[in-house]
Amino acid sequence: KELADEPELSATLDEAVGGAYLEMHEYAKAEELFLEALKIRDQVRGNREPTPEIARCLNLLGQVYSGQSRWEDAKEQYKAALEIQQAIFGPKHPMVADTMSTLGWVLTQKADLNNAEHHFRLVVAMQRELNGPRHPHVATALTRLGSVLTQEGRIAEAETALREAYAI
Repeated sequence: KELADEPELSATLDEAVGGAYLEMHEYAKAEELFLEALKIRDQVRGNREPTPEIARCLNLLGQVYSGQSRWEDAKEQYKAALEIQQAIFGPKHPMVADTMSTLGWVLTQKADLNNAEHHFRLVVAMQRELNGPRHPHVATALTRLGSVLTQEGRIAEAETALREAYAI
């Protein structure tokens, strides 16, 4: 191909075009391009440590699978992305919090409410530490936690979380 000598550029372009297809809900086309970008990035990296670009590509695949309600596939992509992000950035980083929150949402869709709650509690604590107690990201995390608690039938705890979110 024309970009054979520029694999990183090729992978970046595949991601960009795949992102456009994702936005148009053309999931099969997006998936194909994201998988190709991931393959290229894996080949370029060789045996070195995973990169933020690989984590981003895994997140994008998770979005494809979420859009198709392929919850188990989405969960696996987000878990893999989260592991890479934690290895690169440490356990408390905005990207880690975002991916952990998205994984919590996927777990909610799978009706794995205990694990979803666990993830959202971690996200609430992380967002408080990263942004302070009265930040919109904390409110979002509390809202998601409140939603899961409601689904679990733990109404009093859900009300507490949701009231705190509202107060922010």
